[in-house]
Amino acid sequence: MSLRTDKVPTGYFSFKSTGLLKEQKPENKSNSYLKTFLSVPGWLTVLKRASTAAIFSIAVYKSPSLTQLAYIEGEKYFNRAASPVREENKITSKQELGEELKTFLWGKKGLSQESVVQRDDNCQIIANLIASTFTKEGLKSLESLIEVTDYNLDKTGFYINFKVNINGKSIPVSYSDLINRIGRRDPLAPHAIAYAVEKELAENYLPNPSGYTALSTATFITNKNYSALALSDLSDNSLVDILKRAPNEIIIVGSKSSPPNRTIVYEHAYAVKNYKYENEQHSITLAAYDKEVTLTLDELRNNMLTITAPASTFNPFDSETLEIYLFSLIALMAFRKAINNFQGNKEAKESTK
Repeated sequence: MSLRTDKVPTGYFSFKSTGLLKEQKPENKSNSYLKTFLSVPGWLTVLKRASTAAIFSIAVYKSPSLTQLAYIEGEKYFNRAASPVREENKITSKQELGEELKTFLWGKKGLSQESVVQRDDNCQIIANLIASTFTKEGLKSLESLIEVTDYNLDKTGFYINFKVNINGKSIPVSYSDLINRIGRRDPLAPHAIAYAVEKELAENYLPNPSGYTALSTATFITNKNYSALALSDLSDNSLVDILKRAPNEIIIVGSKSSPPNRTIVYEHAYAVKNYKYENEQHSITLAAYDKEVTLTLDELRNNMLTITAPASTFNPFDSETLEIYLFSLIALMAFRKAINNFQGNKEAKESTK
């Protein structure tokens, strides 16, 4: 009797020379995909290009500071974040004001950190104003932003109207714009500056660049180019170099959504007031409206997410970034050399056939 094989499921059994039926496993799909890829003309070229893109992408992912800084500069190009204006277009006020009027503008003790009061959800702006009060140059810079257009200091009919000089513009701010945003005894000038910054951002940097409010505010105040990075993108040495710039430069840090330190307000902006290195320990003092806190470098990393500083203080090619790109370049060269050797051997075999 002959052995029938026509009923045998295809792919599961095969006839061998022994005359016996043996189980045969289905072809592995990954092998099938590989054969399909290898059948593509010029697959080695495709592999080289794909590997180049993959290794480069890994390098960029592992060293995001360079790409993030480039992205922010692009955002400025498309008016999502502020850039400095030309010096000839910068407007400053040299107005002489009476002492009574100054009291209403900056407080009884004059312009100081205590003059800046936060009443709205605008901590990124307020932190910049606070940071400006740490030095004499910063105080002068704030004063130069304000120009009083008219006023009435009588108890009946009291008002003070302003022009705020930012971004090459004089932005009018009336007392009626501020009346529902301030406390009864608050100095008025910082509120006027904050209102003008919000107005300028909302009207000319749409969609509203909420994440870039801190760097745009710093640019408005100082007319310098500012950027922001995640602290995780910076090595300790790079981060310390930036922190050392305070208080002579406006440096702002933003807290995480769930900071482990309970004294830190979540998703809040803080001005870096001081940096010290004593007894082999980093000490960073941060200031926000009506509170200050001092952290070590590790605590800063654990509680803060971002840092805003002059763009010139960020070094996109620090030692760690260079190591990543050097390693990626070596890996790419080695991989491409292996592919070239394989291709050479393949062509040599084919020529001998």
